[in-house]
Amino acid sequence: MTWRLVTTMCLLLAVTMVTGKQESSKTLLSSSKLVSSSQLQKAEFTVCIDDSDCNKLGANYACFQYICYPYQNDDVIREDMRKTKCTRNEECGQGEACHRHHDIRNINVGLCMDDFGDCRDNGESDCKGQGKDKCCNGQFCCESKYFKDLKNLPCFNNLMCKDLGFGDYCCPVKGDNTTKVCCDTNPNPPPPPTSAPKSDSLSSAPLVTVYTNSIILLVAVLSIFALIP
Repeated sequence: MTWRLVTTMCLLLAVTMVTGKQESSKTLLSSSKLVSSSQLQKAEFTVCIDDSDCNKLGANYACFQYICYPYQNDDVIREDMRKTKCTRNEECGQGEACHRHHDIRNINVGLCMDDFGDCRDNGESDCKGQGKDKCCNGQFCCESKYFKDLKNLPCFNNLMCKDLGFGDYCCPVKGDNTTKVCCDTNPNPPPPPTSAPKSDSLSSAPLVTVYTNSIILLVAVLSIFALIP
């Protein structure tokens, strides 16, 4: 009896341990899936002016139009955000155009992106009536949310801001002496004009004029008397 009882208890303990390991494995697998899903949910397009704005995301990213995109492997972003790769417009869907990267020598693919219009010539006025009323990077009609984020990217000089259409000035960020962003208010306005002080010579001018006229009149009178025989 004792031997059978010990054997039964050992079997129950073994079954319990196996079941526990299986549940633990399921929990870890489920947790792994949640982490992976969370990482994908956080992936959103970062705005860019050129590739340097995408460097912080890794070598897999490059700047297309005004967004950083993982052109080498887009599995790192949500499936609904992925774009079709292309080399010409015919490979894209309706309302899309194939936008090639400017560095064709090193990045020989493009992305099929919504064709909202070109605004190189007249800025935002070229985008009116097309559904997207902002002009991103001085070239592409875009949504307001991208335009707003682009304006907050660092700038180097006033000409850059004007050329991209993000403002008239390159202004220092309040509380940060090393970063500047585009703005519409001159950070170094000219001093206000000051009125010239009145000088003593100007205030005494009427008296000088009266005195001079008196002398001229006196000389004229004396000349008349001198002519009388």
